[in-house]
Amino acid sequence: MKKYLFIINPTAGNVDVEQLVPQIKKIAEIYPAEIKIVITEYHRHAIELAQEAEENSFVISVGGDGTLNEIVNGIDTDKNITLGLLPTGSGNDFKNNINISTSIIENINYYFSDKVKTQKIDVGSLTYKLEGDPTIYNHTRFVNSLGVGFDAYAAHLNQSSKILSGLPSYIIAVLRALFKYESINVTLNFEDKTIIGDKLLLAIGNGKTTGGGFYLTKDALVDDGLLDICVVDFITRRKLLSKIPAAIKKRLDTVPEVTNLKLKTAKINLQKPYYVHADGEIISDKVTELEISIEKNKLNIITF
Repeated sequence: MKKYLFIINPTAGNVDVEQLVPQIKKIAEIYPAEIKIVITEYHRHAIELAQEAEENSFVISVGGDGTLNEIVNGIDTDKNITLGLLPTGSGNDFKNNINISTSIIENINYYFSDKVKTQKIDVGSLTYKLEGDPTIYNHTRFVNSLGVGFDAYAAHLNQSSKILSGLPSYIIAVLRALFKYESINVTLNFEDKTIIGDKLLLAIGNGKTTGGGFYLTKDALVDDGLLDICVVDFITRRKLLSKIPAAIKKRLDTVPEVTNLKLKTAKINLQKPYYVHADGEIISDKVTELEISIEKNKLNIITF
């Protein structure tokens, strides 16, 4: 009998727990399945809950990209766990990379069925240091995106005071971020090359979008064994405002101040500590060094 662990974030943007839990239980009665439904109670709780997933089981993430990030950081990928996604968050960028239904009910039925298909996807790996802890290496995974600089600061503002949801919420955060507008002095080392200078942001994508629909790494694929990096030079406020539509319309590669790269590993040094996010979740505003890499075919995920 298949075993399912549903991890639900009740604070995600579009989830009604009182309505959803009975729906899951009712659908599960149709299939030969053993289910467990757990509700997160605090930040990073999903990591702990995902650690309890049994071997050869299905773990269904019910929430947004932040919930998914915690689950990816919690599950033991050596246990042959298969991940499913019910995107109920405010941004849900990761869902743009896989083929699933827009209907929550259709997805639940499909996940329980014998027709379910899976694919192997890559997972991003980040090792980083914080200011004041020069000898301590911290580690986290990301499944969709990693942001350094302006992108991460906007994510911080969006997280701390969300007014709307999805792309509109992030656009407001970007506009708010312009009031504390500053460059990051970056040294980016990859392969046998180096990029140095004042930058606006570095967006590292395993997936195509961030911020609910900004295509900073539009050519990224979750199963190609590569990370896409978008490096944006520091530009004026006026020019930045004029380039926002290009990021939404998948035309950022036409902007002269943008450099696009594909790579497997990279090292990033920041002259001054600054904000970094993983899948929209703020890691810290005191990051000084980062090492990123890709773990190819690391995770099983359900797809139509």
